[in-house]
Amino acid sequence: EFFIGRTEYDSPEVDQEVLIPSEHNLKTGEFYNILITESSDFDLYGKPILPLTPFYVVNQISEG
Repeated sequence: EFFIGRTEYDSPEVDQEVLIPSEHNLKTGEFYNILITESSDFDLYGKPILPLTPFYVVNQISEG
């Protein structure tokens, strides 16, 4: 079994998926740095880069 992710700027159902083995303790909806270890015709395979630290994308809004 795998977690299914995408690379930055990829669209669901259009671009490839990144498949990460479910043995890793990832949380759905969080962003992780993934090392791509293999590829197939349509998908990429990877593993998390340790330490397993999720990060968040924050948009800065300027007032004015």
